[in-house]
Amino acid sequence: MALERVEYDASHCQRCSTCKWIHLWEVKSHRFSKSCPSLVYGMFDCYAAQGKNDIATGLLNGELTWEQSTDK
Repeated sequence: MALERVEYDASHCQRCSTCKWIHLWEVKSHRFSKSCPSLVYGMFDCYAAQGKNDIATGLLNGELTWEQSTDK
């Protein structure tokens, strides 16, 4: 059940960037324009919901492979 839910959610992302940015008419200052803390931390789309959905879709479709890292 969980895998089907992930597949549905990841494949139905509209890539609207609402998960990353606050709408311009609601922003009172540039300091508050970003809404995704993981994107602020990582500074790449793969840290935001859009990128995570792309990675999940790639893994589910066999376009990407997963390897467990041995580095600690």
